[in-house]
Amino acid sequence: MSTAAAKKIYRADSLSTALAEVRKELGPDAIILSAKEVQQGGIMGIGKSRVEICAVKPPRESKVANTTKPVVRKNNGLKAVRSAPKAKVPGRRTRNDLKNEVLRLRSTIGQMREEVKAARLESMQHRDNTEALVSRLNLEIGSASSALRNVLAEARLARRTGLPDAQVSVIRQLVDNGVEPGIAEATVRGSLQNADDVYLVRRAVAEFLMAQIRVSPSIENSPGRHVVAFVGPTGVGKTTTIAKVAAACMVAGRRVGMVTTDTYRIAAVDQLRCYADLMGLRLEVANSPQGVRDAVNRLNRCSVILVDTAGRSPRASVEIDKLSGMLSRAWISETHLVLSAGMGPMDLRYTYNSFKRVGIDKVDWTKLDESSIFGSIYNAQFVTQRPIGYLCAGQRVPEDLEAATPERITRLLLVTNGEGR
Repeated sequence: MSTAAAKKIYRADSLSTALAEVRKELGPDAIILSAKEVQQGGIMGIGKSRVEICAVKPPRESKVANTTKPVVRKNNGLKAVRSAPKAKVPGRRTRNDLKNEVLRLRSTIGQMREEVKAARLESMQHRDNTEALVSRLNLEIGSASSALRNVLAEARLARRTGLPDAQVSVIRQLVDNGVEPGIAEATVRGSLQNADDVYLVRRAVAEFLMAQIRVSPSIENSPGRHVVAFVGPTGVGKTTTIAKVAAACMVAGRRVGMVTTDTYRIAAVDQLRCYADLMGLRLEVANSPQGVRDAVNRLNRCSVILVDTAGRSPRASVEIDKLSGMLSRAWISETHLVLSAGMGPMDLRYTYNSFKRVGIDKVDWTKLDESSIFGSIYNAQFVTQRPIGYLCAGQRVPEDLEAATPERITRLLLVTNGEGR
């Protein structure tokens, strides 16, 4: 009488290794009950994948003595002897046994494959959930850290300045919007108020800003003849700004001509010529000081002449000196420095100090639509001591151009979110 065999669990890095261990310990006739992929070790349940097989040893056959006697029949006087059935040789399997074993193994392997796929899918889902949780935690930690930094910064500012909390809050708002700390504090202190209400402080600061911010009349609304050059670093959008100004002048009824000295950049002349052709304007190309002078003279019937120049790195002192020579006051009436609204205070100072040798009269600001802070527009009032000309907030010609006003810039500095800007 055979007894039920105990189940045994085998784990290995691969199916073949696990099956080898089963056969080694339980023999080639071991019965496999289940097979699956499991995670072993690791953090948060994510570790190394292993194969687990549950198997039992096959029951042993009872040894029964062969007591079958031969059967003797009489047939025509002869004794016919019919042998008893041959006993099964222990340990020897028939073809059907092997076939069934192969089918069983195939079924087991198929089941294991499905279980492995399911385990991998579960592992991937678990990993994705973990990554999402970590990402969310990082965002929450970052938000909490930012809030804590703001609280500590305001506390330090309050201790240093001795100002009421409402005034400290407005200073922090200006600083967070890119205004240099010293300028922000001086602005709040200079406003005519002594209130501890944030709303009242902001209103007083807004009135102070609108009185302090200097802007210049737009070219299209200024009488007389204007020959205006636009200079600045590479990539700030000088050529597009010139096209917008040209279109605005045409709408105002001015006769406009254009000159380009940007013969260095690939397709720069073609870009401005495309704008000129669309608007029906005359375009002259010059690559020397005398060439610029001659081009301006050829456009003597135009009341507004806009001169495009090649963008220059603030570090390119030699090239900026050459640019200065081309834009002589003998034929240029004013020069606009074109800057990106998102630039920081250090870049602003460095860029202006590099280009001021050209003779800057006004500052135009581009890419307002790509910026989230606008403090440099206000900082430039103190760095350059020059008025603001135009604000550009997009690529459309001429819709995304506006003449700067103190109200518009004040709104950019004090509105706490994107609405109303």
